[in-house]
Amino acid sequence: MEALLPRLNPDDFFRVNRQLIVSFQAIHAMHTWFKRRIKLELDPSFDKEVIVAAERVKEFKDWLNR
Repeated sequence: MEALLPRLNPDDFFRVNRQLIVSFQAIHAMHTWFKRRIKLELDPSFDKEVIVAAERVKEFKDWLNR
């Protein structure tokens, strides 16, 4: 993951938690989740819940509003 992230365009991709990097274009919907986190719905769908880590929420919102 650490080797891949620097190769991706930061305008298009964001690391939402320790396990997952998402594409801006793949975000279909967002929902407020427990403890100030955000749950994402992706298209194409992903087989596990995609949760933005609480410590990344502010940075994620800034990335969305760029």
